[in-house]
Amino acid sequence: MKNSEKKIFLTLATTVGISLGTLLLTSPVAANDNSQINNSLIPREPNFFQQGREQFERELQLLIKSSRTNQETVLKVVPDKPNIQQQLSPLEKPQVVPTVPIESEPN
Repeated sequence: MKNSEKKIFLTLATTVGISLGTLLLTSPVAANDNSQINNSLIPREPNFFQQGREQFERELQLLIKSSRTNQETVLKVVPDKPNIQQQLSPLEKPQVVPTVPIESEPN
């Protein structure tokens, strides 16, 4: 019985050791210097957001101007081709299948 107890103990010790080692290797290292992160989030320009808003407005105005000059139709219709709906409409009508009367079984 002592032999089985040793096997169980060794299995548990090995499992705990492997789990602990994996946790230590995968856990992130605590950063000592948080100042780099905090400084990178602060805009360096005093009017950073105002400049961004003005640039966004300029881009919108350019898009509006270009859309007004390009009033070309996106969809071009070719009149000599048959309409797809007309081609498909015969397929949509249900076909009546003639039914053959079933002969009743003799009793």
